[in-house]
Amino acid sequence: MMYVRSIGSPSRYFRYENTIVMRILIGAMAVMVWGLMIMEDSTPLNTRYGEEIRITSPVEGDIYLAAKKIIVDAPIRGDLVAAGGTVIINDSVGADILVAGGDVEINGYVGDDVRAAGGTVSVGGMVTGDVLAGNGELTLKKDAVVRGNLVTSGGLLDLFGYVKGDLNAAGNKLDFRGIVDGTLEMRGREIDLAGSANGHSVLSANTIDIQSSASFGKDVRYWDDDGTIAISPEVHKVKAIYDQSIKVEQPRWELLGFSSILMVVWYLGTALVMIWVIAWLFSRTMLNAAGVVLERTMGSIGYGILFLVGVPALCLLLAATVLAIPLAVILMIGYIVLIVLATPITAIIISNWINKVYYHSSWKLSHITLVAFGVFIVLKLFTLTPIIGPTIMAIMACMAIGAIVIGVWNNRAEVVETAS
Repeated sequence: MMYVRSIGSPSRYFRYENTIVMRILIGAMAVMVWGLMIMEDSTPLNTRYGEEIRITSPVEGDIYLAAKKIIVDAPIRGDLVAAGGTVIINDSVGADILVAGGDVEINGYVGDDVRAAGGTVSVGGMVTGDVLAGNGELTLKKDAVVRGNLVTSGGLLDLFGYVKGDLNAAGNKLDFRGIVDGTLEMRGREIDLAGSANGHSVLSANTIDIQSSASFGKDVRYWDDDGTIAISPEVHKVKAIYDQSIKVEQPRWELLGFSSILMVVWYLGTALVMIWVIAWLFSRTMLNAAGVVLERTMGSIGYGILFLVGVPALCLLLAATVLAIPLAVILMIGYIVLIVLATPITAIIISNWINKVYYHSSWKLSHITLVAFGVFIVLKLFTLTPIIGPTIMAIMACMAIGAIVIGVWNNRAEVVETAS
């Protein structure tokens, strides 16, 4: 199940930046599907791709789909990962849905979380977990039920369904006519509210319209240009509290809508090119490091920790001697570059390890790059999980760096021995 942070109390205000980052990762995971599907035919994944895919018979377990048009008309008793121009899910999915497309429509029962990115996203069935959506337009249909939290951002948001958890929404124009049991938090240029918010409410927009049919279970904190909204204790039975601290930051709005798609493309393109360049320039080093990880896993972690701690200490010692300051600067620059590139390097070594163990080192550069790209995305997702994620990432980075150190040292020893 995907980790989705709850906003908790009304004092913990929803941030656009968190949603934008999650949207980038959703898109990246969708692109990873294509990389996985052009691997060798012996891959154990249940993958299908082509111009058009239609699922008409039940699927046991997980399935990965990529096509211009995808239609699911039969139950999937596992995870569904799909990327396409149009994705329509009419039947049930027993576990998670991870989907990206130009138009995404989810009409069936979902047994766990939904993570969706698209030009338009529509949710109309029962979702037992959380919904995380990044989109141009989102529609939560009247008959939709989300038992967990709904987190979304986009240009136009039409929210008519029932959310049992919290609802966090950021967009250009937000229309809320549904029901939310948890905290309702909305930020945008325009908010039109005619639904029922049974928990705390936080509203921040240039224009806020409260319809007479709106109802609130607890007090409302708000900000708008005028400083007044049509909430009265006599009609709505709650107090409206003006809060300047939740004012919409106007410069942030260029991050929403189509610009966020460009950000996704830039992020993915940069990561993929960077991984390809490293895998191409240092192919033998990465392959040797994968072999070291296979044979000396704990030793690689130990050498990695020693490297991470020892190099800064060595730089300080060199800097203490005036003549060695240039060497210390060069060494420190290399150290910083290695730290910055730790995640893609780790991903490339893991890809080479998979190639070495399961495919007898038969992959070409394109296969290694695409699998490394997928691993890179997974590692980035790990870092979103508090404490555990960053810890796992740090250990794996130490292992990768340590394996490189051991591999380079072994190669140097072999060269010296051969020369002698």
